[in-house]
Amino acid sequence: WSRRRIIDWVRALAPPYPGAHSFYKEHKIIFSRAQDSDTGFHYLDANGTILGIEEDRIVVKCGTGAIALSVFRNESQHEFKIGEILGNETD
Repeated sequence: WSRRRIIDWVRALAPPYPGAHSFYKEHKIIFSRAQDSDTGFHYLDANGTILGIEEDRIVVKCGTGAIALSVFRNESQHEFKIGEILGNETD
């Protein structure tokens, strides 16, 4: 999807709705906020590739650029810092 479509989708599913989500290893990560990111990437990077972690945001490549995802919850709806799962990993 394009980054605008993903940002709109995340916003549409934010609380009180269940939230947009993805999986990282064995973790289901629910996120409530997405915004444009100017983070660079190689055009051959696959969509969905984690490009980096900025403060408490995950930057992900999508169809038309990069987006920064933030405000994370687990399946029990408890908020957490993304570093608790990703640390300094970017793969």
